[in-house]
Amino acid sequence: SLYQPEIGIVRGGLKLTTPLRALVRQARFESRFPYDRLPSGVVLFDRMETSFEAAIQTMVSTKMLVYQKDSNLLVAEKIPTDLSERAMELNSNEQELIKILSDIEEISLLGANGLKDRTKLMDYRYDFV
Repeated sequence: SLYQPEIGIVRGGLKLTTPLRALVRQARFESRFPYDRLPSGVVLFDRMETSFEAAIQTMVSTKMLVYQKDSNLLVAEKIPTDLSERAMELNSNEQELIKILSDIEEISLLGANGLKDRTKLMDYRYDFV
């Protein structure tokens, strides 16, 4: 017999029970949207590195950022006015985020209890502190 109680047959077609319908929907969703899940934080952080380096290199090559050897810092130099105004506008709209980023700036990057350790995104054990 073709009749199976968990599936059922109605007028020559299939009638799926609620649990089977849910499984079919889930299977369709998973196959249609393979990019809906983010990778782990470590993987995502690692993948961002190339874009970050390209952005820094571009800003250094256009003299927007200048490397200062004495302080070992990249310092903003010639930021275009329209870019600066847009950044100020976005910063004023995101005061809570700016506060968090300002607080993070105070935390050391290196060593135990530094940002690398706290976020678990990079290894800190061999840091020279």
